[in-house]
Amino acid sequence: MDSRVAILGGGMVGLVAALVFSKLGWRVRLVEERPINMQDAGALDARGIALSLSSIHMLQSLGFDPLAV
Repeated sequence: MDSRVAILGGGMVGLVAALVFSKLGWRVRLVEERPINMQDAGALDARGIALSLSSIHMLQSLGFDPLAV
């Protein structure tokens, strides 16, 4: 079975959803309105994000360690 999903938005929720579907074997297309230009680091949004302990554990269970970033 060829399962596919499109996720609109590359924020925290969209990225986690893409990671979960990918780990379940789905083909994922992530669509973000704004392109990320890594050459222009000043254009990136550098706000901090506070995560609860349960959110940290959930992300770690998916193979992403937010404490290592």
